[in-house]
Amino acid sequence: MKIQMTLLALLALGACGKDKAESKESGETPVAAKTDDGKTAKAAAKPAAAGPLKIEALGLTMDAPAGSSVSEMAGSQLIKGDGLVVGVEAAGQFAAETLAAELEEAKDMYTATNVTQEEVEGGWHVTFENKGGMGTNYWVKSHLTFDGKAYTCGTTASTKEQQAAALAACKSLKK
Repeated sequence: MKIQMTLLALLALGACGKDKAESKESGETPVAAKTDDGKTAKAAAKPAAAGPLKIEALGLTMDAPAGSSVSEMAGSQLIKGDGLVVGVEAAGQFAAETLAAELEEAKDMYTATNVTQEEVEGGWHVTFENKGGMGTNYWVKSHLTFDGKAYTCGTTASTKEQQAAALAACKSLKK
């Protein structure tokens, strides 16, 4: 799980990275567009509407931006879309078994700040931040049980917006 979260973090930085100054000012992802005189101008892209995405390997679905994809990576299902990168997998031996254990790990391993927690039927969602070598990391860690089987969903994002998108996707996970 820890290796997979590290891989997700690296993918999130590459797949969802955007110019921090631009993203802070506009809150939207910049894209290049040609003007009538042939020059490149920046325009704000609107996120594609979310819809159900099948994660066939696990028999689950989640809401994700239109055009999102599912691929297998190191035993986890990697969901990538516009502003979204999350990993979903059957909970393994290293997954926290309780919300208290999840919170303890966040505190001890990541020196977590701005921790939020939400208990839901069959599990929980936790978000937090920590400082790393490349700045602030925005974490999402969800643990959900469907039909007696536990699953984890989460990511490490480079912006609060990506964290919010990942949390929304994890919250929408269902059998």
